[in-house]
Amino acid sequence: MRGRRQGAKTSDPLRERLAAVTREAPDVREAAAVLGAILPLLRDTDLGVAAPAMTADQACARLEQGQPLLRGLDLEIDEGAARDLLVNLARAWEAALPSEPARRLRVALERDDPGIGELLSPAATGDRGKVAAAARLRDLDPELL
Repeated sequence: MRGRRQGAKTSDPLRERLAAVTREAPDVREAAAVLGAILPLLRDTDLGVAAPAMTADQACARLEQGQPLLRGLDLEIDEGAARDLLVNLARAWEAALPSEPARRLRVALERDDPGIGELLSPAATGDRGKVAAAARLRDLDPELL
């Protein structure tokens, strides 16, 4: 690696900003710890998604109309990569803020519980009622989804 010493750590602007927020507002320490754990995963994970067939003007028009940018688009996502991301997010959440509900979610994702898909689809579309019902059946906290 040019320009970097072997083993030297590079700074992460996201983590630096969260540290600054925590110094300014110590009451958000737990939330910042969770965000510091999960946001880099979301930022750095490649789900193999191709860019949607949409021009910049079309994207701007959707956003200006208050429409979600990707709603209604068929996006092909690498399911294995998405599953790995979910497991890693659950692990990171549990490490940052250990709790029994976080542990149960991690275990369900690691087991690749066949019913977990019943939770993820409504969670992705924001159907909180279906998420809550499916989560309770599996003794999971719907707020973590």
